[in-house]
Amino acid sequence: TAPYTFAVTSGTLPNMLTLSASGQLTGVLMQTGSFTVTVTVTDKFGCTGMRVYTLTVDCGTITILPAAPMLPAATVNTAYNPAQTFTASGGCGQFIFTISGGALPAGLSVNPNTGALTGTPTQAGTFNFTIKVTDKCGCMATKNYSLEVLCPVVSLLNRQFFNTGVDNNGQPLPNYAQDP
Repeated sequence: TAPYTFAVTSGTLPNMLTLSASGQLTGVLMQTGSFTVTVTVTDKFGCTGMRVYTLTVDCGTITILPAAPMLPAATVNTAYNPAQTFTASGGCGQFIFTISGGALPAGLSVNPNTGALTGTPTQAGTFNFTIKVTDKCGCMATKNYSLEVLCPVVSLLNRQFFNTGVDNNGQPLPNYAQDP
């Protein structure tokens, strides 16, 4: 007979989750795993009933952006611009960004708190790496990316070549360039 009072009498609910005396389960799921609890209900006469519940909390899906695996190209000895920022959504928030496979070019790094890829690459090539995102609940997601670092353009515009003469053996010296 009403009113009824509810209580967890055995086991433990996940952190930040509570069962009110009125029987309402509330809170924010911040812990993954399987949780078995016994809930006891008591009526106004002190009569009780019990039931065992198992609550399974899985990680929510974490989405990492950008979606395209090929990032905008960078140039050796030039600040990576525009700087690329990795973002994440889903899970339970407060994301940490790390490189879990492959390698970034020397001179570039990922800010673990903001996901910003910044710096000045010092070596040309194609670099494949994996971004790993971990949320505050310990849930993770990974995504593979590729970044091409190009050599700067070298041009000889308006240059004149001249010979500096011959060496002691009569052989021509190398040609040199200078602006006119």
